[in-house]
Amino acid sequence: RTEGMRAMGQQWARGMVHPARIDTPVFEAILEMIARNTPAMFEAQIQALLARPDATSLLPRIRCPTLLLCGRDDQWSPLARHAEMQRAMAGARLEIIEMSGHMTTMEQPHAVSLALQDWLMAPSGREASP
Repeated sequence: RTEGMRAMGQQWARGMVHPARIDTPVFEAILEMIARNTPAMFEAQIQALLARPDATSLLPRIRCPTLLLCGRDDQWSPLARHAEMQRAMAGARLEIIEMSGHMTTMEQPHAVSLALQDWLMAPSGREASP
């Protein structure tokens, strides 16, 4: 708390991105987002994440087309967790974004856009070709 949110972000945000993004404009933008928050806001966010109920048992009920996007190097919500969600959801599609951590839309915006476009253009009930 004494060094400020940006200093905390320098350590904390490293797990949010692919290692190649450290000390890049993308990482700098993430640090700026963190710096705009207060310690109280950060603490409330972390407490909300830690206290949220486990909804795993609800996943099999999801019957609509579902796209799961995951950065291959996501340390916060790893690929294995996304694969478990996919197995629990009939017809869910898992798209892995290469060279990306948790911040896929910032790290690989083009790859995310292509994955979304491909999924949206796929006929309902049928997977698009990879």
